[in-house]
Amino acid sequence: MKKRRKAKLGELAHRWLVPAAGMLFLVAGGAKLVSVFGDAKILKWPDPVLRLPWWLLMSTAGIVEVAVGSLCVLGKDRLFQAQSLLLLVGGLILYRAMDWHSEAKEPCPCLGGLLDVIGVSHGAGDMISLSILGFATIAGLAGWFTIGKEKG
Repeated sequence: MKKRRKAKLGELAHRWLVPAAGMLFLVAGGAKLVSVFGDAKILKWPDPVLRLPWWLLMSTAGIVEVAVGSLCVLGKDRLFQAQSLLLLVGGLILYRAMDWHSEAKEPCPCLGGLLDVIGVSHGAGDMISLSILGFATIAGLAGWFTIGKEKG
């Protein structure tokens, strides 16, 4: 009975959770890439953590998020999907922690110009991006732990 329950959790993680997290990163990464081509003044400013111009940081993050999102949706290697998702989430959490420590006054523009298009405040967008990180963490961990149980 316990083995069947673990198998169901593994199937849930890999059939729904990991691809759903991938879709969220496809949207977020795509929004970053689209926003890079805008004319917002913030794109020329350095970000408070890495001191890179926002356009460079947003385009790099967008490319990585689209790549990992595509892997999570289309990939076949379950372990690699979960590990890639967790690596991306870990990097984003580390960046957010450093951003919080830098005492930046503006919310993270993590979702690019998407917030302006759909009419959501940047404070709400900050909460949305943190929720995406939380969901992706749960999805990646569920996928990773169930694979370990299947192989072990």
